Amino acid sequence: AECMLDITITSSDLSLISNGNITYTCNADTYTMMVTPATNASGIATISVLAVDDGALTSISSFMLTVTNINDIPVISSIADQTTDEDIAMNPVSFTVSDADNEPLTVTVISGDTSLVAMNSASITLSGYSGGMTYSYVTLSGGEPLTLTLLPLTNENGVLEITVTVSDDIVEVSEFFTLTVMPVNDAPAISSISDQTTSEDTPMSPITFTVSDVDSSNLSVVLYSDPWVIAQSAECITLENASGMTSYTGLSASSGESLTLILNPLSNESGSVNFTMTVSDGSLQVDEFFTLDVTPVNDAPEVSSISNATTNENTPIGFTFTASDPEMAECMLDITITSSDQSLISNGNITYTCNADTYTMMVTPATNASGIATISVLAVDDGALTSISSFMLTVTNINDAPVISSIADQTTNEDTAMNPVSFTVSDADNEPLTVVIQSGNTSLVALSADNITISNDSYGDTFTFTTVSGGESLSLSILPIVDMSGSVEITVTVSDEVNFSSTSFTLTVNAVNDAPVISDSTFSINENSATGYSLGTLSLSDVDSLELTVTIVSGNTNAAFAINNSGDLTVNNGNALDYETI
Repeated sequence: AECMLDITITSSDLSLISNGNITYTCNADTYTMMVTPATNASGIATISVLAVDDGALTSISSFMLTVTNINDIPVISSIADQTTDEDIAMNPVSFTVSDADNEPLTVTVISGDTSLVAMNSASITLSGYSGGMTYSYVTLSGGEPLTLTLLPLTNENGVLEITVTVSDDIVEVSEFFTLTVMPVNDAPAISSISDQTTSEDTPMSPITFTVSDVDSSNLSVVLYSDPWVIAQSAECITLENASGMTSYTGLSASSGESLTLILNPLSNESGSVNFTMTVSDGSLQVDEFFTLDVTPVNDAPEVSSISNATTNENTPIGFTFTASDPEMAECMLDITITSSDQSLISNGNITYTCNADTYTMMVTPATNASGIATISVLAVDDGALTSISSFMLTVTNINDAPVISSIADQTTNEDTAMNPVSFTVSDADNEPLTVVIQSGNTSLVALSADNITISNDSYGDTFTFTTVSGGESLSLSILPIVDMSGSVEITVTVSDEVNFSSTSFTLTVNAVNDAPVISDSTFSINENSATGYSLGTLSLSDVDSLELTVTIVSGNTNAAFAINNSGDLTVNNGNALDYETI
C-alpha cells in the first residue's frame, strides 16, 4: 500500500547533520524530507535514503548536502543594573561572551558619563582567563567568562549608562546596564598646621590654614585647647575668616577659604599646650592637632598696693596685701618689711604671716609714741627680681590714762592709825595728776584731814593731792574714827583731768575693848532708912555696847547698900544705917 515502505535516512557526518535532525512525511508515496544542520555547523555530508519492502528487498538513493558557513553574531549574557556608593568600587559583575564561529572576541566597556566613570584602567577593570586590567579586552577563541569592576571618580555620584560591546570583527553586539553611584557625605579637609613656639606673655605669630569640603560650602571651624595656658576666651584666641569675622571659639567658613589664627598665652603662663582644630560640615568632622610651646620668662614679683592708714597711740594695726610670683610656689618670696622711723615703729615690731600668697601684716607702734612712718614691703624672687610697695602710717597721739600701782589690803586696830602705805602714780603724757581718796564707809574712815593724809617726801596733804608733772611716789596714812571698827573699801583715784585710773583696797579695823565709864555721883539718905529704899541711879556707859557688871568695891560697911547692873543704888540693910557707923 502507499507509504508503507520502511524508510531509513542517514547522514555521513553526524556532527554536521545528525540522523535525528532528518525528518520526513509521506503522502501517496511522495515523501517530504526536512534536514536540519547542527547549530553553527558547516561542511558536506552524504544523505542516504534506504527503502525496504515486506520481502526485504531494498533500494537506496544518496545525495551530497553542502552546509555553507555563515558568520554568527557574538553573544553576551545580560548584566543587571548595578548600585555602589560614592568612592566605592562596584561589586564585580560576571558575564559571558561567546561566538559560534569560535573566533576571538573584542569586548569594550563604554562609560556614558566620563565625569563619573572615566575611560581608563583606573576606573574600568575587565578581566578574564588571560588576565587583562583595562576597559578593552580580547577573549580566547569562542569567547569566555569575564568580570567587570567599575570605580567611580573620587567624590562623584550620579547615574550613568554602561555599554558593553562584543565584536568578532564582523558583527558587534552590545549589552546596556545602569550604574547608580549613591552620594556619600565626605569629611571636610583642613590643611596641616605645624607646631608653634612663642615666649611667655608674647602673642604667637599668625597661622594661616585652609578648610575645604567637596560636598558642602558651609563649614564650622572650632578650636579646642588646654585652658591653663591658653584660655578659651577672646583675650587668648583670635580666629578670623576671609570676610573679617572673628571669634575665640568657632566660626563659619566656605569651602576653600583661608583662615588666620592668633594665640596669646595667659599672663605669666608657660608650658606646652595641645590644640585641636575641628572642621565640621554638620555630619562629619576632621581634626588637625598641633602644639604650642610657651617658653618661660622670669617675671618680677608683684606686691599689691597698701593704702595709707592711721592708728592710735599704743594700738597695733593690721594690713592685708598680696605678693606673688608666677614662677614660685605660694608664700616662697623673700619678704622684707622696714620702717622709716625706728623710734616710732621698729622693724622688730612688724610681723607677718602668709597663706596662699595673701600676707597678713601686724604693725605695733612703740609704747606711747606718735608720729608718721613710711612702711615699705620689699619682695625678692629666686631670680633676684624685686617689687616694692610703700605706704604712710600715722600714729595719732592719744591721752594716756594715768597709772596707779596696786595697794594691798591693810589692817589696823581700833583707834590706831594704819601703817603708812607707799604707792606710785604716773602719766605717760607727763601731766600733773590729782590723787583723791574715797572712803566706802565715812562712819569708819571720815573724808577729813584728821583721818586721811597723802604725802610725798616733801610735804603732806589731805585726802586730795596734786603731784608734780608725770606723777610721783606717795604715802597714804589713814586713822579710823575713834572707837570705830570694821571693814571699809578705800578707793584711790588718780586723774590727769581727761582720764582717770583707780585702785581699791580693804582696810580692816580690828575692834579693841574699851573700859566702861561711870559718872561721879553724890547721894544722901536718912539714918535708919528702910531696906529697899532707892538712893538713885549711877550713869553707866560703854562704847562697845557690852553687858556691864556693876559692883560696890569699897565703903559699903555691913553691906548697907546694893547696886544692880543698871546702876540702881538701893538700901540693902536698913539696920546698918547708923549715922555713927556709916
